[in-house]
Amino acid sequence: MRGTVPRHRSYLFLPAPAPWPRFAGPAPASVPGLGPVPADTTTVLYRSYPNKSATLEPFRWNVHDRTITQGTTRPQSDLGSAAPPLSPSPQVPFLGVCIHGRHDPCCGRAGAPLLRRLHDLLPDTPTFGVSHIGGDRLAANAIVLPGGYLLGRLDSATDEQLSDLALEGLLPLGHIRGRLGSTPTESVAEIWFRERYRLRRPEDLPHITITSQNGDHYTVTAEHGDRRHLLDVHRDTHEGNEIHFTCSAAEKSTGRQWRVTVRR
Repeated sequence: MRGTVPRHRSYLFLPAPAPWPRFAGPAPASVPGLGPVPADTTTVLYRSYPNKSATLEPFRWNVHDRTITQGTTRPQSDLGSAAPPLSPSPQVPFLGVCIHGRHDPCCGRAGAPLLRRLHDLLPDTPTFGVSHIGGDRLAANAIVLPGGYLLGRLDSATDEQLSDLALEGLLPLGHIRGRLGSTPTESVAEIWFRERYRLRRPEDLPHITITSQNGDHYTVTAEHGDRRHLLDVHRDTHEGNEIHFTCSAAEKSTGRQWRVTVRR
């Protein structure tokens, strides 16, 4: 699960009712209120659960500066009387759970029950269903903004972990796939550091630097405050460790995993 982060630079979240197509499709060239959309933007469809009366609006999230830019699909004359928007602000965590079963059945089987569980646990907290965000075999998957973390296997998280995540944005250790905008190696080192020192707040961000690389072997420094480590990070291929990379995959592929050892 560690290090399973895509290399997208920008995400466009578009409100869309169910059912969703198998693929969310390319981002439009422009969105009202947002203006031109960069060509390398990835589209994510989203909807509230359960269906609420408040209005959902499109927004864009930038991987590098971790900012949320909100738009509107409503005419200017309707803005005064419409229900308040549910789309996120920088002060309120956005928690989107992948429920895109049409893309891969893993997400429907694990994501939809998790979204219902979150609603039963925290009925007044906005939580959202989102389309494909990668890593279907790791369902239930989620994306947390504005920190930009991907989470996996959240169906096995405790009620306390889910409450801390939805209400305060605290990351559930043991369920972090990585931070969008970082490389897989950087994400692996960050997760190792977070778990070692129990750093759950997204803003407690370790500084990760890759100092050398030899094939799938990396030397990495990880530091936060007065804590600093020099790490060896290896990506290993295990022959015979074959897995289905998605629930719908017909063939198995060779699995790979990361190892972190401490030099000092």
